[in-house]
Amino acid sequence: MTDDEFATVERPRPRWNGPPLLLSSGGARVLVAGTGTHRPESPLPAVPAVPATVADVGRCLVERGGLAPAHLTVRLDPATPADLGQALDRLAQEATSVLMFYYVGHGLIGPDSELHLATRATVDLGRGAPGYQALPYGVVRQILSASRAELVVVVLDCCFAGRAHGASSQAVERVFDSMWQGAYLITSSSRDENSWALPGVRHTAFSGALLRLLNAGDPAGPSVFTLDHVYHSLARRLPDAGFPRPRP
Repeated sequence: MTDDEFATVERPRPRWNGPPLLLSSGGARVLVAGTGTHRPESPLPAVPAVPATVADVGRCLVERGGLAPAHLTVRLDPATPADLGQALDRLAQEATSVLMFYYVGHGLIGPDSELHLATRATVDLGRGAPGYQALPYGVVRQILSASRAELVVVVLDCCFAGRAHGASSQAVERVFDSMWQGAYLITSSSRDENSWALPGVRHTAFSGALLRLLNAGDPAGPSVFTLDHVYHSLARRLPDAGFPRPRP
């Protein structure tokens, strides 16, 4: 596969005159966050595709999803878990209609058997308190579930590193099974699979496929995508390209 096959399709975007889009509400808030680099002593590999992926996902949600630019928050390489958690908490308190959290980076299973989302501070979750290095997903869930938003959407474009080292699968299963009514979760892979970011390619595999879908559309699909349609389209396209099937 070539870089061109993974590049976001750029084309004129006609003004949308149909029904209101999901993110166009004044009560919608979105946080797009990603960690592609870590402290020098961290053994985690850098993910060069993260900066462009984060920027392009945010721009696509504005241009194609109807989100007001003022309602989008972007955090690239948050310095600490507190930085990421505070940004999410602020938006969760503001949102009344839709709250979306989109994360790109490494997902890690700590010695406490909980999923953590890596930040720039992540070095070794086995040394010291994991929550000082990476954001525990339990904190993410607590913040999101306390929001007044009518709909909560979580997108995790990360693999669940740590499974290969014997970590309990229960940590990841809790993420999949802990969603509540009015919440929707999509992950880029299942608990036993790695997510992909190919060298020299602008976007991660999952987010690149999502961007192409939102920008170019689906000839076999509706003019306006539901969350279910987005998932089913990606679940068909990604395995056909040799990548993991996302999980809802």
